[in-house]
Amino acid sequence: GVTATRLQYDPASEVLVVGTAQGVRLIDSRTGMVQEPVLADQLVQALALGPDGVVLAGTKAGWLVGIDPVTGTERFRVMAHPERTVGELGIPGVGTATVPHLPSSAVRGVAAIAYDPASHTLATAGFGYARFWDVGSGSTTPIESVALTWTLAANRLAGGPTAAAFTDGGSALLVADPFYEWRIERASGAVTSGSPVRERLSFVTQGDWTAPSLIDSGRLLTAFTGGFVTVSDFVGGTLERQLQHGVGEPTSMSVAADGDRILVSGSEGVVILSLRGDGPIS
Repeated sequence: GVTATRLQYDPASEVLVVGTAQGVRLIDSRTGMVQEPVLADQLVQALALGPDGVVLAGTKAGWLVGIDPVTGTERFRVMAHPERTVGELGIPGVGTATVPHLPSSAVRGVAAIAYDPASHTLATAGFGYARFWDVGSGSTTPIESVALTWTLAANRLAGGPTAAAFTDGGSALLVADPFYEWRIERASGAVTSGSPVRERLSFVTQGDWTAPSLIDSGRLLTAFTGGFVTVSDFVGGTLERQLQHGVGEPTSMSVAADGDRILVSGSEGVVILSLRGDGPIS
């Protein structure tokens, strides 16, 4: 079988978009028809919905690709996060930053994507930095690159963001990995970071470095291999809820349109959980 790395549902086309280690699968939710894989030679790490209904996919190799959700054809492909060592990034604020808990200092592609329709701004996040793109201009050059460092552990880079979302009317970008989070102000470029309560949870290990996360309505949700999904306030880091998922090692997570349910898939199955704390739905 194929293991899902990311999930995204497009209500306009009624297509379920599944990111995998062998590209993107498009599934018609009305008929169950599955199209031939797109980007079959790429490990897909991030999915989002962009302008004009385009599906945005980010790969471990660093590609940002726009895909038509109905036909499966590529609309564009940009090398957004090239494979580089930390010293080669040339981003203000990075300097000689150390790399914690990782076997190599290489940047590993596009790990999270967010799109703000009001400003036509697209954001991509990867190991150590985030980038902003003006989709409306059609340019393939980023308009800004911002370093994501830990203020609590001097000059250390982000381990690997797994979630990104615009907030406050697009004036700021929220980025998170399973242990830390960042807020980037679009006007000033100022970056603030914090260490949430998740860092002190007994079931969290360094093996959870790439645990799937998502940001929804000011909440940060992360699925850990220890069997729990944590729901916390993004700004304050306060743990609001802790849910058991029972899917083994989580690989992907998606939130329903009503904001009350999440779908978690993993090595041992799939479960739908209520964010109201009522337990598994199915």
